[in-house]
Amino acid sequence: MLVFGLIHGYLLLWTGEILYDYALMGFIVYSSRNMAPLKLTIVALILFSVGSLWSYVDYKKDVKFMEDVALIKTYKSENKNLN
Repeated sequence: MLVFGLIHGYLLLWTGEILYDYALMGFIVYSSRNMAPLKLTIVALILFSVGSLWSYVDYKKDVKFMEDVALIKTYKSENKNLN
């Protein structure tokens, strides 16, 4: 899957290729197959927390961007200088 994902993603220029991601996740899942259930739960909670924090930070950046766009539109409608 990894090879097909790389071929599709880089040689055929298919930007939405998911096979590469699935192959990498498969390596991670396969390597953790012998972990204790408690340890897997802790790792899952940590990864979920990191992902949630990452999404929240991206959301806050998007909100700030939209506020800046609204401010620029206001300045343009009032013929103010954007500097």
